[in-house]
Amino acid sequence: MRIRNQLKLAGCAALLASGINAAPALAKAGKGMTWRTYDFTAPANTNAAQVQAWSALKAAEPEVVVVGCNNSCNAFVGDTATSQLRRILCIVPGSTPEPALYAPVFTGSVSSSAASSNWRFYYGWSGGTVGLTKPVPGTSITSRLVGDGICKQHLGDNGARMAEHHDNKVGGWAFGARIHPGSQAIGLLRNAGGGDATRFWTAIKNQQGNPWNP
Repeated sequence: MRIRNQLKLAGCAALLASGINAAPALAKAGKGMTWRTYDFTAPANTNAAQVQAWSALKAAEPEVVVVGCNNSCNAFVGDTATSQLRRILCIVPGSTPEPALYAPVFTGSVSSSAASSNWRFYYGWSGGTVGLTKPVPGTSITSRLVGDGICKQHLGDNGARMAEHHDNKVGGWAFGARIHPGSQAIGLLRNAGGGDATRFWTAIKNQQGNPWNP
């Protein structure tokens, strides 16, 4: 994965460092932010140590996934037309321990930011479980409350809500979690892909990247 590029999205290093607490940018009408799953075996910006660490993690705990911006989201004004059908990325917050094999996936990276002691800012462990809803148009997600309700309904879990940009509890842009057993289309979480169907509506606070923002 092009880890280095994703951390330079929109030339906003200053916003990243501040946890995206700056004033919201003006939104482009009719767009929402989408995330997808990661596969740390692509040749760009990986090395043998990272590929080996990712393979070891997935072999030991196949339900562990990393979800995030993945080099092509826009947290500030959205990146996907709300007229499009996408699944919602949901999370059930929790406090499950970080797997022992999770950290080596990032400390083995050739990306300077991911290999540094600050890698958790971008990929921290959430402690929760994630799942997907059935595909819904972004226009149907008229508020965070509505999105949370769709997550509860489609995962069959009253603790579910829309996943949020900062759910790694340290910074933003991505996080690790386990797959919720009630998820729709679990295979889309287990297997990273580049198509539109593998991108999921994801919420963000303090910015205009949500489907319901004007």
